[in-house]
Amino acid sequence: MAYFTEYTVLSQQEVLSRFSSSLEHGLTTAERKKLLATYGVNEISGGATWWFVILRRQFASSFIYLLLFAAALAFVLREFIDGVMIVLFVLLNAGIGFYQEYRSEQTMKLLQQFVVRRTRILRDGEEAIVASGELVPGDVVILEPGDVCAADIRILGETNLTIDESTLTGESVPIKKTESALHDGAAEIFQATNIVFSGTTIVSGKGVGVVIATGKSSVMGDISRLATETPRVSAFAKGLNRFSSFILRLVVGTLVFIVLANLFIKGLAIDVPDLIIFAIALAVSVIPEALPVVTTFSLSRGALHLSKHHVVVRRLSAIEDLGSIEVLCTDKTGTLTENVLNVAGIFGSSGTDPIVYGSMAAPFLTEKKQEPNNAFDRALWAKLSTHEQKRVLATKRLDEIPFDPDRRRNSVVVGHGGRHDLIVRGAAEEVMSLCPELSKDIRTAAHSWIESSGKRGERIIAIARKSLKHGPPYSTEAEERDLQFVGLISFSDPLKKTTIEAVKKAKKLGVVVKILTGDSKEVAASVAIRVGLIDDVSRVITGLDFDRLA
Repeated sequence: MAYFTEYTVLSQQEVLSRFSSSLEHGLTTAERKKLLATYGVNEISGGATWWFVILRRQFASSFIYLLLFAAALAFVLREFIDGVMIVLFVLLNAGIGFYQEYRSEQTMKLLQQFVVRRTRILRDGEEAIVASGELVPGDVVILEPGDVCAADIRILGETNLTIDESTLTGESVPIKKTESALHDGAAEIFQATNIVFSGTTIVSGKGVGVVIATGKSSVMGDISRLATETPRVSAFAKGLNRFSSFILRLVVGTLVFIVLANLFIKGLAIDVPDLIIFAIALAVSVIPEALPVVTTFSLSRGALHLSKHHVVVRRLSAIEDLGSIEVLCTDKTGTLTENVLNVAGIFGSSGTDPIVYGSMAAPFLTEKKQEPNNAFDRALWAKLSTHEQKRVLATKRLDEIPFDPDRRRNSVVVGHGGRHDLIVRGAAEEVMSLCPELSKDIRTAAHSWIESSGKRGERIIAIARKSLKHGPPYSTEAEERDLQFVGLISFSDPLKKTTIEAVKKAKKLGVVVKILTGDSKEVAASVAIRVGLIDDVSRVITGLDFDRLA
């Protein structure tokens, strides 16, 4: 069970009491210092990699050990030239590898200096902006659009708060968050609707919450720990170990063969010390001391090539690992696709009425912003003409029911053009159920259109409206009846221009590409078919089906 499960079912006061915090005052400066000493700095990455660690890493190879052993034997046998040459090759190899990896580490440190995040918190009853690394469990954090969450936070209050969780789930559509305790504990990230996780981005609305986990204790920290602490040996290291074992067997076999051959030819008249010295010298000469240098040169050249494409290689062995990939697992959203929704089609009223009314119901108007920051709203906004955009911005928001996951829709009352309209936007089946006068033929055509759009992996919202005959105040929820169906809008996340060609190149290189995504089976299948990975939906397997295979 995930650590955050217990926090999803606790009330706001119960969560605050866990950390001896207050929604009105937050933590005191003294309390924060104590907690910072207890929990440590809010960082996910490990400590700095010192230069001597990088240098030591250059000698951590069974083949290097074999070369150093050969050098020692050469000196013992007074083959000083051979011994010096072997040591020079080892030092040259270590120098090249150290230079390349140390420079990459310094580049990473330089880049990190440009990414210093800050967070707005309540401290001693007043708002303060602190470095995100100073956050501690119990801090009361204020969340605003554009903020990148620096810790796991239990929401205590929100207004139309939506979060981009694509860094954790791969889902590009913003997720609506709530402050209410859940009836059943959320075991998965996508179920935790009252928690904002580290690394996610505030898309719209505002919120306030209390930090429940920082650094390596957070969900992102746990993922980082699994990625960095899981023991693994690179394919390059495995190859060198196999080659070193082969050389060692060859050396031992050579020694045994020479001794036995001399015994067979000369009998007991052989000079045993001279024979052993000769056999060892011959074995040492078999070892290809220049191999590590040649390999390191090749890997450094690969790192240089990648740097020209803005890729920093921290360890040279990763170059060889990259070249030995047989199966490539890739995310869909933002990797194969643009991660930008576009309006793919419109069903219903003629012209752009669905787009205009859909934009009038957008949450960004409540926040009095000139441009939307929600993926769906940005797509709608891009389809409007300049005149239509001005018309939308000129609307006056009179009342609103924000989007609710249970209702699966949001409703607004707007004033425009001398009249007042109720506009409802949301899931097609929910909105169409509020339009009793919609004819059977249109319903049938709409369902057919929805089905065909779904097979293409498109997302759909429905728009309905109603002219209000009376003035304010309005009971918006009570007015959600006898609506006029405006239309359906489908959205698609287009493929990147380079995706199809990249998949073709991967196939040509013998790399099998697999898509791992949090999207629905239909959406995943649509993308896989378009890029040429599959030709039938039946080849897509869901997580539940995959678990049953075990």
